[in-house]
Amino acid sequence: MPSVRQILLETRKNLLEHKRKRIHGENVKRLRRLKLSVDNHRRLDILQNPEEYYKVNFERERHSRKFKVKQNVYKVNVKTLPFRDNSKGVRQLLKRILQDVKERMKCRPDDYLRLNLHHPSLQSDIWFEFTQSKNLDENLVMNKIEAVQQSKKNLTLTDGAAELELFHVHYSQGSGGNQMKHLQGNRETFKNEKQSIVRIMNEDTICLARAIVVARCYAQKPADKDSREYADWKQRWERIRRRDILSKKQRNEAVELMKSADCDLYRIAGGGPEEWVKLQKVLEPQYRLKVYEFKRGAPRLELIPIYKGTGNGTCLNILLDHDHYDTILSMPGVLGHPYYCDHCDVGYSHIEDHRTACPHRCSFCLANTPCVPDGTCVQCFICKGFFKSMDCYQRHLRPYSQRSRVTVCDLMGRCDRCNEWMSKKLLYKHKCGGQKHCKICKRQVDEDHKCYVQVKPKHKYDVKDRKKPLQMYIYFDFECTQEKGLHVPNLCVAHRVCHCCDHLPVDQPCKRCESLGAQRRYIFQGPTTLKDFMDWLLATTPHAQGQASSMVNKDAIVIAHNFKGYDGQFILNYLVHTACITPTVIMNGTKILSMQALDLKFIDSFNYLPFALAKMPSAFGLKELKKGYFPHFFNTEANQNYVGPYPAASFYGPDDMTSSARAAFYAWYEKQQGKTFNFHEEFLSYCISDVDILQRCCAQFRRTIHALVKVEPFKGSHYLC
Repeated sequence: MPSVRQILLETRKNLLEHKRKRIHGENVKRLRRLKLSVDNHRRLDILQNPEEYYKVNFERERHSRKFKVKQNVYKVNVKTLPFRDNSKGVRQLLKRILQDVKERMKCRPDDYLRLNLHHPSLQSDIWFEFTQSKNLDENLVMNKIEAVQQSKKNLTLTDGAAELELFHVHYSQGSGGNQMKHLQGNRETFKNEKQSIVRIMNEDTICLARAIVVARCYAQKPADKDSREYADWKQRWERIRRRDILSKKQRNEAVELMKSADCDLYRIAGGGPEEWVKLQKVLEPQYRLKVYEFKRGAPRLELIPIYKGTGNGTCLNILLDHDHYDTILSMPGVLGHPYYCDHCDVGYSHIEDHRTACPHRCSFCLANTPCVPDGTCVQCFICKGFFKSMDCYQRHLRPYSQRSRVTVCDLMGRCDRCNEWMSKKLLYKHKCGGQKHCKICKRQVDEDHKCYVQVKPKHKYDVKDRKKPLQMYIYFDFECTQEKGLHVPNLCVAHRVCHCCDHLPVDQPCKRCESLGAQRRYIFQGPTTLKDFMDWLLATTPHAQGQASSMVNKDAIVIAHNFKGYDGQFILNYLVHTACITPTVIMNGTKILSMQALDLKFIDSFNYLPFALAKMPSAFGLKELKKGYFPHFFNTEANQNYVGPYPAASFYGPDDMTSSARAAFYAWYEKQQGKTFNFHEEFLSYCISDVDILQRCCAQFRRTIHALVKVEPFKGSHYLC
């Protein structure tokens, strides 16, 4: 039995232990509250001052020889964060990072960005494909990260070890037409760079009169450059266009013009509508004053007339901008059109298109002014045109423009049946009876034709209305190494079949296409894979009688799955940079929808069957076909002759698989343990299997569509997806 002393000591010990636990518990709670307070303060600080929790550094600028663009690389280091990865705070911080980097890059919405995420827990970085800046946001980044986190639990953005690397490519933008690119940009740059605009450099207030006398002198330019008059004009022109420090002629003539128009020489402003009217009265009837200004609020630089003088004289065009006048020597030169109508204020490219419809021009001789009838009607027996007067008839025998030697008689013609007056180019295609020429699709169409899209021009090698009894299809697939960060093809399998045998295994013979040879499967392997494949694809055979050679694969349709974003890029690069062939390409951003090169048509089966190649056999009920697994990251130069245990699972890229596909892969991978992996055999077998699946499933799809709607889907320019 314990003594009283022992009981007291034990009781004291228990009390002290209880007190220690109570104090420890209170300290833990206090620390938790303190940590929560600190975390809340940091969370609030991140939301208010997010720029303190990441650092953006400009790494380097490099020039891409392949794409001929400059690429700016920025690196972002993220500090430790008191958030979970899927929290709202991380998304807001990531949104702020992307906004900040885009602002530093001066990135426009249509520029392209590529993001690379580096973390120590990853064997290889997470790469995002080039995406337009407006589409790269925090949701796109977090969705990709969450997909990788399913197999990489250690990956997190909040531990301070993550690095973001952004690649910026500045792409030039056009206005929809090559002629109008000069209309984008700053007004001063526009006026300084245009040779059709003479800048008036004055220190007085008579810039309006100066601009008019310069325009008037230019309008007096003789047509014959070899004449004495032209030499005298040239000397006068060089003096009047100069500044006062070099010649006083411009100021002297401007002062004389102002005095004759009774305008105030010493007014503060350079002149306004009141002076325009006064000056027009002095200039008419020989000249007609027109004043232009830049249209306000327009997306591009656009000139609009704000004053049109009276009469039909030669137009003197003046530009008013920021209370200053400059001289416009040529409206076609400023707007980028071959011709310009001073009455309709529009530019146009073909003189016969506008002047046959413009009420201010003569639609018969295409003169600058309407011809006045003299009571006679003269007919030309060559072009069969009717003219209002003898002057109108004589004018149609002269060239219609100073820049051309073609006469109106050679250019225009009249239909004998409907008497419609048009260019002879259109007359050859003209059909009477409710038809017209559509300027959009360039065809003779019905009167009620509503054209909404331009017809794709036919390829120059196409033969009109030619029947093709034998249609060849070439299915292929590339496998590439990527150990140096660049995809380089080192294996290609191609099947050449016709429309009669594309649904059969490639080893079965076909009588319809046996003239091309019994071999229907072609394998290209090694460092020259791309060159060997393209040499075979573009091969020609000499004509028996010594005439021009023809392509062996003439009119074949070449098909690959994901051609637009992968296989097609190698083909396009080889055609342009090695074979020096310019193909006709239909693009969707950076994706190749279809491509025509010589007599070959390249299409992407993904445009018709928009799902993974592995899902095709089950979709078409081909149970004997099944896509396997291959360690793509194991495809290096050192492993080409590898024979041994199966490579690690990471070489198969399970991070890029869906959850169900990843589970199926690991189940398959477990069964392969203990077996021998022969790289060369597995590599070849995998690629052949892919092309077999592509050929058989595309053939089944083609036959199904043709049986239902009598359409050959791969021949047309339409997509059924």
